[in-house]
Amino acid sequence: MGSLRIKLNLSKREFGILIGTILGDAHVERHRNDARVAIMHSLKQKELVDWKFQELKKFVKMQPMQSEYFDPRYGKKYFW
Repeated sequence: MGSLRIKLNLSKREFGILIGTILGDAHVERHRNDARVAIMHSLKQKELVDWKFQELKKFVKMQPMQSEYFDPRYGKKYFW
């Protein structure tokens, strides 16, 4: 894990936010030689989404956008 932090040039704070997010409400999607972290939150957590964006924006290619996803396992809708 430490080599990931160095390769992406993450500060300890950014690395902690990223790992905490992946362990919580996100997942990593791999695309050929690239990867991205996809984050899904409820609308109630918009402030958290905005905060994560501000903290990690130098690594983000696009601003958060609202996208609806229904998770049949829990019967809940998620956004972002």
